[in-house]
Amino acid sequence: MNATWETVAGVIATTNATNQGAAIAATTLFTPTSADFYMACGYLGILTAGTSGTITLNVIYQSEAGAKTTGIVSGLSITASPNANGNCIGIFAVGGTAVQYNTVLSGTAGALQYSVSVKMIKL
Repeated sequence: MNATWETVAGVIATTNATNQGAAIAATTLFTPTSADFYMACGYLGILTAGTSGTITLNVIYQSEAGAKTTGIVSGLSITASPNANGNCIGIFAVGGTAVQYNTVLSGTAGALQYSVSVKMIKL
């Protein structure tokens, strides 16, 4: 068996935003130079409750099978504060295409204020 061990693992991109009241459009985290495995970790925290609905945090990337949008945190209720959730997922992204994140709101934001953090880790 042939194995190649890489020692260049670790955090390669991170973003934090607070007091968000609307959905965040696709925003670039980083662009891989070659295809590789990554872990996308994300956190959503409801600071001030909204009127109704949920919020989802996605990672958007290009795999060998095509474009992917995958939920890191899905369907977090915006009607209670405090409310929070975090998660990590593994992805395989090809090189040369940006890895992005977005948030999607379903329902009525009202006075919603939330925080979002995303961290990309090369495995």
